[in-house]
Amino acid sequence: CLFPNVSAAWTDLPIFVINSAIDSWQIANVWRFHQNCRWDGCGIERTRRDVGITNYMIRSFVQDLNSSGLISRPGNGAFIVTCNEHVAGLGLDAYIKYVVNGVSMRDALAQWWVAPIDSPTQDHVRLPCELRIPDTHPSENDVKERA
Repeated sequence: CLFPNVSAAWTDLPIFVINSAIDSWQIANVWRFHQNCRWDGCGIERTRRDVGITNYMIRSFVQDLNSSGLISRPGNGAFIVTCNEHVAGLGLDAYIKYVVNGVSMRDALAQWWVAPIDSPTQDHVRLPCELRIPDTHPSENDVKERA
């Protein structure tokens, strides 16, 4: 949430980034997008558009991490999720239950922590997948019934 691609440039110590590629604070305050919909109550066209824009945000975030060298510098690591939230690493449920590429946030951090300081970064980087729209989409009536 502190733009790790920028802050990492100021340290030589190994860094392990835990963040969401679609951080809810950044969406509302930096991107200024998704303020009304958040996918519930939207029609299929709006949902497709929002998923496309959100995937662009995910790609941009990962590109920033790559271009900064943060996720290629030996000794560093990252666990990046696609959950629309802020400070996931502070919650026990997220810490234990969030999984990227078959590894939980807890286990990814623990593996990085005990690894040698010059450990290859690719061993400790878990990057997010892009969002996709399921083949079936709730009808307008389904959405109204949930509200």
